[in-house]
Amino acid sequence: MLSMTGFGRSEKNIAGKYIISAEVSSINRKQLELRLSIPQEYSVWELDLRTLAAGFFSRGAVSIRVAVKGVASSGRGAVLPEQDKFDEVIKFAVEARRRNGLSGEVNVEALLAMSGLLQHSFPEPEDDGVKEAFLEVCREACINCRSSREMEGNALKEEFSSRISQLESRLEVICGHLPEIVEAGKKRLLEKIAELKLEIDPQDSSFLREVIYLTDKSDVTEEVVRLKSHFVQFRKYLAADAPCGRNLDFLAQEMFREINTLGNKSGNSAISPEVVVFKTELEKIREQIQNVE
Repeated sequence: MLSMTGFGRSEKNIAGKYIISAEVSSINRKQLELRLSIPQEYSVWELDLRTLAAGFFSRGAVSIRVAVKGVASSGRGAVLPEQDKFDEVIKFAVEARRRNGLSGEVNVEALLAMSGLLQHSFPEPEDDGVKEAFLEVCREACINCRSSREMEGNALKEEFSSRISQLESRLEVICGHLPEIVEAGKKRLLEKIAELKLEIDPQDSSFLREVIYLTDKSDVTEEVVRLKSHFVQFRKYLAADAPCGRNLDFLAQEMFREINTLGNKSGNSAISPEVVVFKTELEKIREQIQNVE
């Protein structure tokens, strides 16, 4: 089981001159939403990156941020700008002052303080090994993010298993009151007949149909059987390796419908508190399911 919340990072050195890094983060969404932030120079590989990410994630809002910087930016010592290019920047600044009638001299130190001038230009997409390094660092970040999602998913699996066990215990308590439900239904019917002072023929077919209808209406055996079946199926999904968030969400909705019907049909004061607790625990499960891939 995988959670939809996770984070992963990776970086790779290219030819000792550049460092390419990737960060992948994800949060819960009903569908898969990929949000990419990559250098413009490498936008030609966007489709490759989307295809790669889709192999790791099936649901969630997944953000992938890729950055490339010179080795000097990583704190390994200053690297001077290329002299020819820097001279061109100075000439451009001087000409710009002249055209706009500005006095004073060009501040070379201010130009050196501009981070963009101190950084190497990006390795070209056509350079050997750049694309492979780009996709490899993204793949490693996706793997790390998925590992993070798996770790949280395992914690969710344990919580779900524990809460399903609690629901099974609550249902067993409710089952212990099932004979009382049928008797209560009969009692209410007899009391109503006595209250209305009706003369009833026990062999009257119409009367018998009503008795059968009311008895069936108060019988919750069907709901109990379905709930137990849902518990079994829920545990099967927990044990499977495939994404199961949508399936678990559907089962939780079905369980809520069944327990709600059971509570309405029983009309038993001893069962009502158990139904309330059951719904409370089930709601906690439904909230956490929203984080499952």
